[in-house]
Amino acid sequence: MIKVSKMADYAVLVLHHLGSDTAQHSSRHNVESLASATGLASTTVRKLTNLLAGAGLVVARRGVNGGYELARPIEQIRLVDAITAIEGPVQLTACCNDEPSCDLLQSCHLRSKWPSINDLVINALANITVADFAPHAQTAADPVPLVPTPLTR
Repeated sequence: MIKVSKMADYAVLVLHHLGSDTAQHSSRHNVESLASATGLASTTVRKLTNLLAGAGLVVARRGVNGGYELARPIEQIRLVDAITAIEGPVQLTACCNDEPSCDLLQSCHLRSKWPSINDLVINALANITVADFAPHAQTAADPVPLVPTPLTR
């Protein structure tokens, strides 16, 4: 099963809230207001905002009017960036690692195929932005295309 972790999912939620709330209120939010708005624990929000700030996706401002805000417009924050900020590089198998380590490394005939499949997943995630999660961004009849061309066998 390929699955995005809860923390990566929560990171997208925090980013989405920061981006969608900008037009309505202040673009800066402290940990407590983010926790209240998203339903996440303050400790979780604090951990996420630190990781997102370290990845350059959010900016932390200190002081009375401080808080967290997006480092760039929500339409420019790709899903792959949010996931990578929390989980590290997308790697479907050990073969996709820069220095693969596997007991079957010398004899496996599938090893050469995994990096291109990994690239397809990364490209699909790169073509989706956090803004695409907004209710007005898509409908059930208009899903976000994950792979622009059909796969052939």
